[in-house]
Amino acid sequence: MSKFLKFRKGRNRGLSYSGSKVIYYKYGIKSLTHGFINKKQIESARIVLNKIIRKHGKIMIRVYPDFPKTKKPIEVRMGNGKGEIFDYYYRVKPGKILFELDCNKNIAKRATKLSSFKLPLKVVLEKRI
Repeated sequence: MSKFLKFRKGRNRGLSYSGSKVIYYKYGIKSLTHGFINKKQIESARIVLNKIIRKHGKIMIRVYPDFPKTKKPIEVRMGNGKGEIFDYYYRVKPGKILFELDCNKNIAKRATKLSSFKLPLKVVLEKRI
């Protein structure tokens, strides 16, 4: 946690170098595009992964939403400072491993496809080198 509660939006450019390799398990779900993921999207993707993998393997979440987004109330005039924090997001860059899976290849492929419907990004299955 930093000293400031509210951050500037900034720009989400470049590639992800840290966190771009599968470290812990056999396979990883890797992002191909820029974007933001909130906690609800991470949780819904995790639930889908759990339903598919269950007794066949393990799941590790490699991202945590720590970037605050602010929003002003409806019908409030311009000015009077920045709005209140209403949600937390994670900034995703291309190449970032979002989830790691420890299961066989067929289950990992199916899990990646079904979890991709819950995420606002294009994702691909990455094998550990």
